[in-house]
Amino acid sequence: MLDPETVRLLRRHERAQRRPPGERWSPTSPIFTLGSGPPVQPSHLTHRLHAGIVLTADTHVSVSPQLYHDSACATARLVSKAVRATNRKISKTRETTLLTCGSP
Repeated sequence: MLDPETVRLLRRHERAQRRPPGERWSPTSPIFTLGSGPPVQPSHLTHRLHAGIVLTADTHVSVSPQLYHDSACATARLVSKAVRATNRKISKTRETTLLTCGSP
């Protein structure tokens, strides 16, 4: 069973594929056609879908370790930057306190 959004998109595609006025169209006409008009064979779609899934899985396997590494480095940079900013604030507060209260 398809989700409502997929059904909506398929129906919109079906309307776009209908022949111009004057040409006979039937609800049993193919939804997916080649540019030249004949229907796309299910085996073609199965092959394309399988190839797409394999490519996607291969891409995720090869990209994920680098993505994790890059994310960890970016997080470490942000934490270091926040620590330096906090240390500067503490130093300024300490200097201000010493100036107003006098040094020990």
